[in-house]
Amino acid sequence: MIHHDELIPIDLGFEGGRYEQTADGAAKFTICRPEVRDALGPCTVKELIRALDVARDDGDVGVVSSTGEGDEPLCSGGEQQKVERSP
Repeated sequence: MIHHDELIPIDLGFEGGRYEQTADGAAKFTICRPEVRDALGPCTVKELIRALDVARDDGDVGVVSSTGEGDEPLCSGGEQQKVERSP
């Protein structure tokens, strides 16, 4: 289990997410958009992909977890206001 006090923040310049690692090889991506129930918008998807790239390229990371922020952490899916619609 990952304990919060063991997480080391890694500044990747994210707006809608946070990337952290532990000293023993775990990484965590937190969606930080509780105002939309941590829905994935285009920017957050790009940040998640970037976080996974960073974890993949770090030979010390062996596992990545993801979660949401807020009282009810949850990813409710894609942010519908940001979804492109086909004609």
